[in-house]
Amino acid sequence: MDDLQKRLAALPPEKRKLLEQALKQKGIDVSKAAPLQDRIPVRGHDGPSPLSIDQLRLWESYQATPQDPRHNNYNAQHIRGPLDADALLNAYREIVRRHEAWRTAFRVIDGVPKQVVLPELDVQMERIDLRHLPAEERRAEANRIMVEATRIPFDAATPPLFRIQLLQLDAEEHIKLWVTHHLITDRITYMVTDKELLQYYMSYVTGTPLQLPLPQVQYADWAEWQVNYLQGEVLDELTTFWKGQLAGASMQLELPADHPRPEQMSFEGRRKHFRLPSELFQGINLLAKTEGVTPFMVFLAAYDALLHLYSGQEDIVVGTPYVNRSRMEVKSTVGYFLTPIVFRVDVNGGMTFRELLHKVKDVNVAVHKHADIPFGMLVDLMELPEDPSRHPVFQAMFVHVDVPTVQVLEGMPLSIVDLDIDGSTSKYDIVFAVLDANEEPKGFWEFNADLFEQETIEEIAGDMERLLEAVLQDPGQKLADLPLRVGEGQAR
Repeated sequence: MDDLQKRLAALPPEKRKLLEQALKQKGIDVSKAAPLQDRIPVRGHDGPSPLSIDQLRLWESYQATPQDPRHNNYNAQHIRGPLDADALLNAYREIVRRHEAWRTAFRVIDGVPKQVVLPELDVQMERIDLRHLPAEERRAEANRIMVEATRIPFDAATPPLFRIQLLQLDAEEHIKLWVTHHLITDRITYMVTDKELLQYYMSYVTGTPLQLPLPQVQYADWAEWQVNYLQGEVLDELTTFWKGQLAGASMQLELPADHPRPEQMSFEGRRKHFRLPSELFQGINLLAKTEGVTPFMVFLAAYDALLHLYSGQEDIVVGTPYVNRSRMEVKSTVGYFLTPIVFRVDVNGGMTFRELLHKVKDVNVAVHKHADIPFGMLVDLMELPEDPSRHPVFQAMFVHVDVPTVQVLEGMPLSIVDLDIDGSTSKYDIVFAVLDANEEPKGFWEFNADLFEQETIEEIAGDMERLLEAVLQDPGQKLADLPLRVGEGQAR
């Protein structure tokens, strides 16, 4: 990339633009590469490093509630085919060797939490054979074991901060579970790791040597860079934007709930999974194309409308995960990058869905220009009073995954499908998640079990589907006229 940038810099503007366009069609976006002098530097030591800003906030939460399972992430996959368990374990060992985050401990040094990278780490995989059970009972038992594993806490000072389980259901049927502490990973990390994992797996199975290049930077490099980057003019610009964007915002969503809000969140949650009808998904894509927006914006606008109609509030604040990997150097780096960004939209029943959709588009553009602020820093910036009964700033989350979450390699004799597991936790009042990258678009509603019953969420889910169907038929209709059950007084 360095040589390429030098070549581009030497070209006349017209030729440079043509070459950039050709490269972009091949998936190489040179605009995302920082100038040489602005690259994230590789730290020149192997000693303790500071925590990133969001890591520090998560560390503080972990210290207050070390046994809380919400500090865990997990990824489960259903595997069919002739799986070589020894090759899989060896592939995991290569992944841990390549990425420092998997070998990181979190320790207090001179009163300050630091991340300490171990030079090596023993990697084990628990193998659980369920073939002694009747065939019809194996899947349920596997699910019970996995849910239990997602809730076992880690000691952040003592790696490994992950556990791997391989459950065998039949001769050529397995479930792989990877549970990790949130301090070292996020959802994107699983996608980064899965591709490399399968490459190393196939290398061991076929006996073909594989030497992948190491990541340009490791997570501790990025953490040290971030602390220095978010200062001066950069921080001033972010501070000015977000103070203006959230000035006077209503940061307490009041959805009609089944139970009073407890003084302290228990983080007990549940999920309702759903499949997105293919004709509905196709209609959303067509509407997005017609209106010059993205499917993400269509779903978010629908969610804003739903929250407005249920709560009666006109100032709607929603969080959504931001991958926080805009720098080319960290595209293949493992670690806790993901941070929520906040969308605030004024909504009223007299506006049309099309008007709301384009308002969401405008907010999306502005927010993503200022998305470098870590959520922990944003919370401190807003100087909010402590409220242990709810998530700060926003209580409704929207998640949209539009890239494949399962990697496939040519010649691989395995069929791999992501599995949905209900870890029974929720950090928010309500989460609407859409996963539309694979052949069967699907999603889930996650909700705070302290507030809502399953039946209520089923009503909300039904209303969302009716809302989407209605706005696809006529995006020009007013929000107040949408055919929701809440409008009939049937929802709680």
